[in-house]
Amino acid sequence: MKLENRQCPLCKIAFLRIPMGDQDIEVCESCHGTFFEFDEMAAVLSVPSWEIFKAIAYGDGRADRQGSIGCPKCGAEMSEKEYALSKIHIDRCESCMSVFLDSGEHDAINRYLTSLDSPDVAAAEEEAFENDYRKKLVEMAMKFKTEILDRQDYT
Repeated sequence: MKLENRQCPLCKIAFLRIPMGDQDIEVCESCHGTFFEFDEMAAVLSVPSWEIFKAIAYGDGRADRQGSIGCPKCGAEMSEKEYALSKIHIDRCESCMSVFLDSGEHDAINRYLTSLDSPDVAAAEEEAFENDYRKKLVEMAMKFKTEILDRQDYT
């Protein structure tokens, strides 16, 4: 991990570096938000990186905060996403895949991941993933169809 002096996107103060396992994580002294680069969150949660990305990428995307925040790592605008079907809204940078968790969200995600042992939760998550995947395929097909029709207009 690079030793950069990053700031909390909410409080605009420098993060504290707190040792966790074999790495340091960045925590805001004021709001207790936590910043993770993509691979750091996976190590702390003991979940493979691809599994975390899948869960975040296919969340509902509905924000629970007014306005947006900038990524402490690359400065890009972070998008607020629901973490899987957990109702936990987290901030994720689409550019560098970093994640900012507000106070309490880290523990809430751990509780959610523990609950995935329930067959009902796992089935609901799989169904939502499949529905979202189908929706994206239809959107891509419609875009492709529109592009083909646009090209035919010019010939």
